[in-house]
Parts: sequence; structure tokens; C-alpha cells
Amino acid sequence: MKILRTHQKSSKIIIRVLLLIFLLTIILALMIYANYQYTSNNPGGTDFLYRWLPTRLILFEGYQNPYSPEVEVQVEIVHHGHPRQGKETPGIFAYPFYIIPLYVPFSFISDFPTARAIWMSMLELIHLALVILTLQLFKIKLNRITLILLLLFSIFFSFYTQPIIDGNPSPIVALLVLLCLISISREKDWLAGMLLAFSTIKPQMVLLFFILVWVWAFSQRRWKIILGSSFTLLILIGGSFAIQPSWFYEFLKDVLLYPKVASPHSTITILNQWMPDMAKWVSLFITACVIFILGKEWIKGYKKEFKPFFWVVCLTFMLSPISGVSSAHSNFIATLPGFVLIIAALEMKAVRNPFLIRFFPLFLIALSWILFYFARFKYRGDYLFFYIDFIILPIVMTPVLFWLRYRSNIFQENNAI
Repeated sequence: MKILRTHQKSSKIIIRVLLLIFLLTIILALMIYANYQYTSNNPGGTDFLYRWLPTRLILFEGYQNPYSPEVEVQVEIVHHGHPRQGKETPGIFAYPFYIIPLYVPFSFISDFPTARAIWMSMLELIHLALVILTLQLFKIKLNRITLILLLLFSIFFSFYTQPIIDGNPSPIVALLVLLCLISISREKDWLAGMLLAFSTIKPQMVLLFFILVWVWAFSQRRWKIILGSSFTLLILIGGSFAIQPSWFYEFLKDVLLYPKVASPHSTITILNQWMPDMAKWVSLFITACVIFILGKEWIKGYKKEFKPFFWVVCLTFMLSPISGVSSAHSNFIATLPGFVLIIAALEMKAVRNPFLIRFFPLFLIALSWILFYFARFKYRGDYLFFYIDFIILPIVMTPVLFWLRYRSNIFQENNAI
């Protein structure tokens, strides 16, 4: 009788798992279909195209080098309809050679809208995973309505929508960063080091984070993090040299060219749009403030436990875009874990009247798109308020992160991970 009950229980578990797999498959299929309808009728996905097409050309068309002028021209023809003219964006690869394996599975799809739709679906799932993994890391259980709205926020907040539309790999980097932090919290240091190294597929996004992790690992004498990331980087870089000996020089050439042809990517290039006479000094002041704040908090976080370190990571990603390091809207996806903790803390504080807090993510979504419109279609005199929201978000949210550390229960020591 006991054996029969055990068998029935196992059968129910198998049925539930199969139903869950079926449900997830249906949801994924619907996501891909919806995204395909979008990609078929809306041009874009430039960031995906500029890596997907060179990978296809290497695998199937006999090209050897993704950084070569021949590949650049092919990318420009697909993007612009002709080789680049005037101020049009060049077809530069602009990423480390070892990012190519990431695009290999998608390169087998010859139809760009289809490949882009599947890539977008993957990025959307990653955004959802960032929310769930952050909540699990801190053992936070949210109200179901809040959780659903927070998941919607992770996709439709304008800063987080942009990497999905553009097909930028920044959400993948953000996931690698979070998995690295989770591994650190669980003392799986070799794995953490490997994930840290893999996150350098977009080096400008994780530059400060990489340095911070090494400094913190040194203070904790957790040498496996440093060794794991060093060995993995050596393999990635060495393997790239073995396949394409000239890749590093050509990568640096693309990186140096990119700021000259990209949209405003730093405080000074943004401020130059509407206050050219003061842009240099204002941007230097902002950079000095960022260096002071991060320097002070990095020193305070030195030798501290994981939770204070995680908070410093959130602060670093929030301030990095206005630090003077070249950045992009897509890089803001790395701030999502910080937003998740802020919204969770607000709900914990509003126990008696949580209704407004639960709908706070919807308010942020609406506000972000208002700023998006204002920054791209409104002028001050002859100057466009171009990308001004790029500067506003870090300035507004940094004090909120300090509130999170000092006024919420999430970072109290008795709230163990």
C-alpha cells in the first residue's frame, strides 16, 4: 500500500512537471510569435545585426575576420541599404572576438527578423530571471500583484526596453554579473571567477564592477575568485588570438572609433547638445562627484560581508554611466537588481497601505516613457534635450539607494542570505 501511494505521488509530480514544461513552451512560442510580428514590421535590432551578420559571414560565407573592412561593408549594406555614407554608422564589430560563440546558434537562422525575434525573446526571459534571482538571493517574497508588476517593469521600463529592441547583449552581461554575485554569496569562488571573466564580453559595461570584485576578493582573501577569472580570461583571450591573431588590435581600433560615431554616450557628449559652453565643466563636476561617492563607498565596503558588497555593486552600476566611462542606455539593465530591492523595501515599509507601492512600477514605466519623449523631441533654444534622461536617472536614484541601505531591513545583518 505504501509502495502504491509513493508511485501515485511520483506520477502526480511527473504530470505536474510535464504540464509546467508544456505551459512554458506555449508561453515561449507566443513570445517568439509576438516578437516576430514586431521584427517583421519594425526595422531595428542594430546591435544584434552588427554581431549576428559577421558571425554568419564567417561560418557560411567564407569570411575570416569580423573586424575586416569587407565584413563592415556587408553589414552597412544590410543596415543602410548601401555602404556607409557621411555620418551613417559604420558596420564595426566593436566587441571582443570571444563574444562570437554567443551568436553562433542564431547565425544558423538565415532570416534576420526570425533570428532577431528569438534573440529578443531570450533577452526578455533574462530580464524576468534577473527579478526572480534577485528576490531569491535575498529570500524576499513579494505580494503576487507586486511581483507581476515588477516583472512587467523589467521589460517595459524604457531603459530596460531599449536593449531588447536594439538586441544589445547587455542583459546577458547583467545576468552573468548577477550569477557571479550569487556564486560569491554561496562561496562557489571558482565559478564566480569564471562568470566574472565571461561578463567581459562587453568590457566597458563591467569595467568598474570587475575592479570592484577583485578589490573585494583581495580584502576577503578569496583568491579563487581572482584566479578563476584570470585563468578564464587567459583561455578566452588566448583562444581568440589562436583563431584570429590580429583581433585585439582591431577590436581596440573599433572601440576608439565607436565614441566618434555613436549617439551621445557620456555626460559631456550629452550636455554638449544643449549647453556647449558649460558642458566640459559640468561633466567634470559630475565625474568628480561620482569618483568621490564611489571611492568613499568602495573603501567602506572593503573587508565587509557580502550584503554591503552587493549594495556597493548596485551603486556602482547606477553611477557608472555618468562616471566618465563610455556607456549606453542598454547598460542600465544592470541596475535592475537595485530597483527590485528598492520596490521590495518600499512594500515592506508600507505594510498598512501597500496599494500605491504595488503600482509604483507602473508609475515608473509611465514616467520613463515621458522622459524618453521629452529627451528626443523637445528643445531648449536650438539644442535638443537629447539623452538627458541618461543623466537624470542616476542622479535621482542614488539617494534612493542610500535610503535602501540605511532605512530598509534588507541590508540588516540579522536578515541573513
